Formats: sequence, structure tokens, C-alpha cells
Amino acid sequence: MGLADELGIERYGWIGGRTAIEQEIPRVVAALARVAELLAEATADAVSAEAEYRHWKAIATSDQIARERAIPEWKARASVEASIPYRDHHRSIAEATERLELIKGFQVALLCKRDFITALLASTPLSQTEKERRGVA
Repeated sequence: MGLADELGIERYGWIGGRTAIEQEIPRVVAALARVAELLAEATADAVSAEAEYRHWKAIATSDQIARERAIPEWKARASVEASIPYRDHHRSIAEATERLELIKGFQVALLCKRDFITALLASTPLSQTEKERRGVA
């Protein structure tokens, strides 16, 4: 009894046999390649959002100290962190991080699907035609 039988895949018509499973392989490979591209873009966006925030914060804090020479650095930082641009920068970072995490989740799902297909192929017997085609007869 193979994994496909245990899961009842043939019985419920989820996959129409070994050939249908094999046809899914290029789709999963292509999807994984696209996810890799999206992951790289999302990572760059998250790093960029963080860098923009740090750059803005350094300039804003420096400007605050320059305007009010007697102000302690902690007070200048607190003033900057209370501003609307600070909130906007953090929102941008959160959105970039959310997109990155969603893409990572999608990648995990595709890797699971790849492993599932591999297990199905390993447990599904070859038809006689496929055996002949592959020279396994």
C-alpha cells in the first residue's frame, strides 16, 4: 500500500494518476523559481525601508539637536520618535516585513508540495507503458 492509497488520492480524483503527478513537477519548479525572485525583491525592499528609516532618523535627530543646542540627545530622539514621519517609516518597514514573511510562507508551502509530489512518485507504481518507455520492463 503506497502513500497515494493511504491518502485516498486516486479514489477522490485529486490526482489522476502518476502522469498527472509528473505534470505538476514543472509547475512547482517554476513557482519556486518565481518565489525566489519575489523573496529577493521583498528582502531588498525590507532592507531599503530600514535603511531609509535609519538615515531619516539620524538626520532628524541631528537637526533637532542643532536647532536646540541645550537639548539632551535622549530628548531630541524622543521628539523625533513622536513625529508623524517616524510613524510612516515604521509603517513602511512593517509592510515590507509582512510581504517578506508572506512570501516565505508561500515558499514553505511550495517546498511541502514538492516533497509531497516526490513522496507520491516514490510510492506510486509505474504503469507498464511507463516501464517500457523508461526501459525498466
